Amino acid sequence: MKEPMQKTVNSNWVGFHPKDLGKNRQIYHKMDIGRVDLEISGAADTVDQLRASYGSYLASDTTIEKAGKSAAVRIPVPVLDTQAPFDEQIDKARAGMRAAYRLYFQARLIGGV
Repeated sequence: MKEPMQKTVNSNWVGFHPKDLGKNRQIYHKMDIGRVDLEISGAADTVDQLRASYGSYLASDTTIEKAGKSAAVRIPVPVLDTQAPFDEQIDKARAGMRAAYRLYFQARLIGGV
């Protein structure tokens, strides 16, 4: 993992870019809106195809959605408040990390798009 860059106080998304997922895939914990997405850049037009091909393999809490020009494999998680004390939100943070971990491994299931 690359050293995190300095972020502003209002930065609410944390991105993970594992090299083995390829350049067009990244995982974002969108803390302010309560979800973790595996985004597949440039795949917005393939959402229906992805749902048909892989939807039955995903857990019931996981959806495939259009996200701008990307397709997103999405898991809802509790919202985190970056201004609140972290020790009061540890379980919520862990839920986000578990979702990111799940999406990392699900990315291997979803072949080249």
